[in-house]
Amino acid sequence: MKTRWTAPTADPANTVSKSEVSTGFLSKGEASPLRDFADIPSDSLFCYLLAILLLAASLCLCGCRKAAPVTGPDFEAATKCSCLLCVDGPASLTEGVKGGEAADSVDIFAYNPANGYRIDSYSRIAYAPEIQLTLTTGPKRLVVLYGFDVSRLSYTDIVSMEQLQQVCGYLEAEDPANPLLSGTADIDAGVNPRATVALEPLLTRIRVSRLAADFSGCSYEGAVVDSVRIYLTNVSCRCSLLAQDGVRAQAFVNYGRWSEADLRSFSSPEMLCDTLDGNLGATPRSLSTCLYCYPNQNPDEMAGSPFTRLVVECRINGERFYYPINIGRGTWKAAGLAEGLARGKTYDFTITLRHLGSRDPDTVVEWVSAGLFVKIEKWEELDEQYEKY
Repeated sequence: MKTRWTAPTADPANTVSKSEVSTGFLSKGEASPLRDFADIPSDSLFCYLLAILLLAASLCLCGCRKAAPVTGPDFEAATKCSCLLCVDGPASLTEGVKGGEAADSVDIFAYNPANGYRIDSYSRIAYAPEIQLTLTTGPKRLVVLYGFDVSRLSYTDIVSMEQLQQVCGYLEAEDPANPLLSGTADIDAGVNPRATVALEPLLTRIRVSRLAADFSGCSYEGAVVDSVRIYLTNVSCRCSLLAQDGVRAQAFVNYGRWSEADLRSFSSPEMLCDTLDGNLGATPRSLSTCLYCYPNQNPDEMAGSPFTRLVVECRINGERFYYPINIGRGTWKAAGLAEGLARGKTYDFTITLRHLGSRDPDTVVEWVSAGLFVKIEKWEELDEQYEKY
């Protein structure tokens, strides 16, 4: 259960000022994600090195799931208390730990709302359903990340929640079997020192469970349908680690059509495309097609702000046709849900092609061309209730 996720290298211009070093920063004793300490004055550097030595000694006395602090003067002067964080992670993660697999670490950032959500502390701890933290007293906003390479962050990336919101996941680095997870929780240390955080993927899953081509009653009834591909276009490939609702996608791959060049940098290019062997007929074929992207809830479609589409591409009697579908929008939007693609959701399609499609992979087909059953669910909740369109 080892993570493969890495982030691009942080801007080398990011450095750490003397005042930032003194804000109070927790570490689990592994390589600190604070980079570029070369410019710290010697007196502050001595304090920092001394803290590291104290950390090494404290690790001998602490359990593997307790945060071992590397602190500055502000943190030391504050009143602290022990808090319990319950982590509600995906079943695959939790079951792996229960089965005895070595747990990866989670990174926990505590921000203080009393001073504009500036960083109060940081911990790197082995994942467990319950984690003990040492926090300064008072309200805190906790941000928990799983699978993110924080060694590529500088201190200026995390000094406030506003800064951390600018840090993105990169789709080309994702592994759907072990996705990047994040979650937030509020805790009032000293008053109610217990909180629960739900870790959810940044990814959205698009699943096609069944596919058929039924041209009964049409002039092309009995046409040969082959060379079938299913893929995503206008795919959001950047997403804030703290994204929730109303995600506005700004960076895309497969813009308007399938692009082999866009997929060359992907660790798992199969996230965006599946190919079917043989012909497609009126009898639905059961599929296990699962495609993945980042959320896209852009309110309006315009140049530079397209909607993400699911495309069924095929040949019909030797001619190529496309069936682009705006996922989660308009005709294919389930009642009570926001327009577009939300993070951590599964959009499950059963599709029957009923008429000839479009000649353009970016021209959305009318609902009469594709009969759809759609269900939208949480990442790990699988039921059999469909919305029919």
